[in-house]
Amino acid sequence: MRSMLCLSLLGVSFAACAHQSAGAEAPPVALAATVPTPLPAPEAPQRTPEALASLLAEYDQLSSAGADAPTLANAREAIDRMAAQRDASVSRLFWYTSLEEAEAAAQKSGRPILSLRLLGRLDEELSCANSRLFRLVLYANTHVSSFLRDNYVLYWSSERPVPRMTVDFGDGRVLRRTLTGNSVHYVLDAKGRIIDALPGLYGPAAFERGLRQSLDLARQSGELSDEDSAKAVAKYHTRAVWALTAAWRKQLDRVYGESYASYVSTATLPHADGVSWPDPLYSSIPAVAVNTLTESKADIEAPALTLLQPEVHVYRDSGDWSKIADKAPTEHLDAQSIALIREKHPRDWGSEGAKELDPTQLEKRLSAFEHRLTEEELRNEYSFHGAVHGRLTRVSRVGLESANEFIYTHLFMTPRKDAWLGLTSTTALTGIDDDGLVASGAVEAR
Repeated sequence: MRSMLCLSLLGVSFAACAHQSAGAEAPPVALAATVPTPLPAPEAPQRTPEALASLLAEYDQLSSAGADAPTLANAREAIDRMAAQRDASVSRLFWYTSLEEAEAAAQKSGRPILSLRLLGRLDEELSCANSRLFRLVLYANTHVSSFLRDNYVLYWSSERPVPRMTVDFGDGRVLRRTLTGNSVHYVLDAKGRIIDALPGLYGPAAFERGLRQSLDLARQSGELSDEDSAKAVAKYHTRAVWALTAAWRKQLDRVYGESYASYVSTATLPHADGVSWPDPLYSSIPAVAVNTLTESKADIEAPALTLLQPEVHVYRDSGDWSKIADKAPTEHLDAQSIALIREKHPRDWGSEGAKELDPTQLEKRLSAFEHRLTEEELRNEYSFHGAVHGRLTRVSRVGLESANEFIYTHLFMTPRKDAWLGLTSTTALTGIDDDGLVASGAVEAR
């Protein structure tokens, strides 16, 4: 008998026994397979501003060379992941998602921090409506994006997840939207201490102007002790209240001066709380009511909110902002913002097929949006920002989280303790088990 022959190839072992004698059948072959160890998944590239710049340069080369649509789409997705922002191929902005990393970068560069607080995530398409408009109107703007890159370290954090709504029409058509929420930009010094805040949406001109006003203080504060910084911040906001009040009186004088001159000369800044609703800090404020605080996105969310809460009727005594906006310089979107909006394929919802807007329709919609944007900007500046100035006049240091709680509770009227964000029906009978509540975990009794 011949000795056993053993062969091994590519991790699979074969063993066979052959018999010398004629007519003897060979025994069955024994087959044993070993599963190869899977290769580790490639690590995601480290997120740095330099890595983003490299990806953007590659993207520009692809665009110049006429790369096909799938290749460009893949490149844009890689850019968005690196930047931590949706549509970053247009804004070209790098965002930190860790405050500690942002502070380290700020202290190394000597630049202050611009901190965005939003509902949802800035790197997802369905973040809150305000932050989506930031991406279109502000970050995509050529001058604003350049100003931000040159002067700030950018950081964003999520206040809470954004509520999302899906409407299935049952015939293959599905509509996806987000509901409610507001966002705020905080100016922080290199040590993460609050210097100023711009609540809500501003047009590009006013946004850049508002950030420039506190930029020098934000730079200087990073070199100051906590006590000296607090005093400097309080002094800045005390003066800001005076300046904003004077500007408000000029606005009123342009519109009402001839008829209400005596009132205009002594007018104070408008109150931030323009919605009449009982127990605003302890009850779930209907989202229909909160929606009136955000002019530019109100028409996005109003139809769905009205369906959810048809029994809610809102009275808002906030003055005739439209008339004031008519006398103020109108904000305008730049060509880069308009191009990005066009890439989103806005639709004509007055047509049965919701066809894409033609150039004339798009121009008309943009013009209406610019007027609403101007109106909301004025309201945010004189009402919300005025309240922020008043809050930060305190000589004792106001912390970032304290300021954030004040803004979301008293100005945006969406306190954290309101778990449902005012989206539940207030008094109506739904006829659905648990009023339609489906929860993946236990719901705490209130």
